[in-house]
Amino acid sequence: MQIVSTTKNDVTITISFDDLDFLRQGMREMLEALNDRELRIRTGKTSEEATALMKDIRNIFDAAHNQK
Repeated sequence: MQIVSTTKNDVTITISFDDLDFLRQGMREMLEALNDRELRIRTGKTSEEATALMKDIRNIFDAAHNQK
């Protein structure tokens, strides 16, 4: 993974598909292991937010595969 640029509110990175998929799989495991209360305590985020992020990651994979 490489940092391309940073601002106060955003970070632009390059990441391999393998690493991105690893993060997505870890998030899926986290959602299966933690209930909503535990997730919020540990991360400050809701399961809905995590699910939305996982969907965004899936969309990245889909967009990349459509480019080939």
